[in-house]
Amino acid sequence: MSAKTGGYKACIICGKQFFISPSRIANAKWCSKECWSIRSRKVNKCLYCSKDIVTSQVINKKYCGNTCRNEHYKTRLKGENAPRWQGGKTEINKCMRTRAEFATWRKEVFVRDNYTCQECGVRCKSEMRIELHPHHIKPLARYPELAYAIDNGKTLCSKCHWKLHKTERVREYKSQVIIDRWEKYTNKKVVKLGN
Repeated sequence: MSAKTGGYKACIICGKQFFISPSRIANAKWCSKECWSIRSRKVNKCLYCSKDIVTSQVINKKYCGNTCRNEHYKTRLKGENAPRWQGGKTEINKCMRTRAEFATWRKEVFVRDNYTCQECGVRCKSEMRIELHPHHIKPLARYPELAYAIDNGKTLCSKCHWKLHKTERVREYKSQVIIDRWEKYTNKKVVKLGN
């Protein structure tokens, strides 16, 4: 038997001395496949729950899972930090219609009216059907304090609801035209006496 030719080198992962054949002496850096497989591993902390994550330098994970990522995005990308933030311009009217209180008010109005349109008498068995709409008798824009008052709501089918709002808009438009004409011819301002 001949003596081994080659040399010894220290593993760059574990520091253990290992023997290298002469043909591999220039490129050898790891003592075993285990050290080779963990060569690019690194440990990160999850940005949401601070758990340790074993990842590689190429992938570089920042969250331990999709749940943490989604929860962190919900808190991090909210309000002024959201990429599509436009200065809080959502109308109060829209905010009031997306609250849980509105859904409760809507259901209570439908139940009180027995899922029946109060104008034409059309009845729907389910409150989830598109045909029924809850209508504010006193407009939500002018009377926000009555937004969730059951007495201020009535059930309408979509056709009656559309007709009602169309006639209200026409009535408001015509009254505004009359006011504008009167002010133009008399050079006096109209004083409104309350609603």
